[in-house]
This record gives sequence, C-alpha cells and structure tokens, in this order.
Amino acid sequence: MTTMATLPPRLVALALALVVALGLLTGPGAPTAAADVRPGPALRGDVPGVDAPVMPKGCFGPARSGIEPFPCPLVAHRPGRPTVLLWGDSHAYMYIPALVRAVRGRGVNLVSFVAGSCPPVLVTDGRYRGPGAACRRSNYKALRYVASMQRAGRPLRVVIGSNWSGFRRAYRRLFLEGAAGMPSGYDGFTKDMVRLAHQGTPALFDRLAQMRVDVDIIGQAATVPDARPACAAGETPYACDLPRWRAIPEERRTARYLREQQVKIQRHARSRVIDTTPGYCTASTCRGRVGSVATWFDDLHLSATRTRNLASYFAASVRDARRRR
Repeated sequence: MTTMATLPPRLVALALALVVALGLLTGPGAPTAAADVRPGPALRGDVPGVDAPVMPKGCFGPARSGIEPFPCPLVAHRPGRPTVLLWGDSHAYMYIPALVRAVRGRGVNLVSFVAGSCPPVLVTDGRYRGPGAACRRSNYKALRYVASMQRAGRPLRVVIGSNWSGFRRAYRRLFLEGAAGMPSGYDGFTKDMVRLAHQGTPALFDRLAQMRVDVDIIGQAATVPDARPACAAGETPYACDLPRWRAIPEERRTARYLREQQVKIQRHARSRVIDTTPGYCTASTCRGRVGSVATWFDDLHLSATRTRNLASYFAASVRDARRRR
C-alpha cells in the first residue's frame, strides 16, 4: 500500500511486505470493461495486528502487478444507485475505511481504482505494456468508467487522493535540482511515476473539468519524516507528536497546487478540497495518537482505525452524490 515518491529504498520493501501480509495478490481475474462492475464482498475489515484496509478478494489494489484493474466494489453494489468513485494511490486507498463508513446506510455505491505508488493521471491509451503498465491501465480504465457513467446518466462523485507533496518534491529533487544523474534510492518504477505525475495529474484535472465531472480532492495527509526524534512511546508505528511543518512539509505550496486543480473543476462542475488533518493535527502539532487510536500505520500512511474515525469529512461527498439523482 505504498505510494510515496518522497521516500527512497524502504519504499519497495514496505510495499512488498504489506502485500504479502494482506494477501492482496490472491483472487481471480477481474472483468476489464470500463462499465463492468460486478457485485463483490464488502470490505472485510482489518487483518488482526495490521491496522490497514483490506481490499475485497480479486480486486486490483495497493500492488503494482498481479490483478487486472477494474472498478472494485467496496460495499454491496446496487445498479441505479448514486456512486462515489475513489481514485488514486495509497493516499487514496488508506481512506477506504472512512468512505465505507460514510456511505453506510446512505444508498450509495462505493467503487475504487487505487494502486500503490500510482498517482491519478490522464492516460488516453490503454495499450501500453512497458514498466508501470498496470498503473497506466488503472488510470485509463478509471477515466473510461467515469465516461461510461456519464453517458448512462448515472449520478457520480469522484474522490481523488494522492501523496501530492511527495510526488512534487520528488520531481524537483530528481529532475530540477541536478539529482537526475546521481544515485537517489528511487527505483525505476517510482521515477517513472514521478515523471508521470508531473504533467499527468494536472492534465487529468483538465480532462475531468472538460467532462464536467464533480470531483472532490483529498488534501495532503501527514506523514512521519525520516529524520525525527526517537519516540519512547513506540516507533512502529511512530506514536509521538510531531511539529505540523515536519509532518506536512510544504503545506501551503501543496494547498495552492490543489486549489489550482479545484478551480479547473469549478469552472464546469462542483469540487471541494477535503482536509482531514483537523482529525489528528492542531495548527502546530500532528498527534501520534488521538486517545487510544494510533495516527499512523507506518511512516507513510494513516492507520485504518484513524481513517475510519474520519468518516465525517466525507459525508458531504456522499450527500452530493445522492443529490445528483
């Protein structure tokens, strides 16, 4: 369930370890037609001892290969209902518990196109078969799914999430600050995704605006920096408080970037930026624990228990999906 273009070598090891722990590469193949959403099992909850979401069996998810992308139903799917589509990398995936809780009892479908280290980008050709092909196909099929829902006149709200700051900082580090030819610790896949995000993410918002799609944008989440004080309360996950500026680096710059994307959508449709940080941060501090709930699952992602308790931040997205009947 990784997506972190900011953090070098541990990226791959963490991704593989989590995939193995959660058994995310098991299950049958999935249909590939953009509008083909088959009923699937509801979210199963957390694996004991692993405070991270679990995808329904057979769904493409926080892994880079193994299952063909398709619109994964995260709750019982009923044709004709309004739909919320969760789209993005692991910074979208980690909010599955919040959205599952937000749609509960509301008569709204919840489907996803999410993949670790795979930013939401514009892909117009699904035939690419090189490195990063699964990520590109996931984005290509997500856009086709949105278009098919529009053609059918079905109510849809898109919720997009990513490690916005991570990809943008990595791009500057790799390609703008003289680090491109130097050892960086980034694997080839991550470098490819960083390049892809640089132009592909703004281009996706341009396209969704042209299509008049309602889009809500999940703001940057707090992460645990590499250089941090030792935490006697525990470091797996990190359980101590952090200054907000360290947990959410370049926050104002990222907020401006997201506002630019939001404005594109608002010219033709409806959009909001969803800031969940008040659920675990103050104006100056991000909490390692809130009550008995750990904020982070690992250094890169919020815990499933934490995000489940952030469901109220997505209530407006669910409400607006229902209003578009």
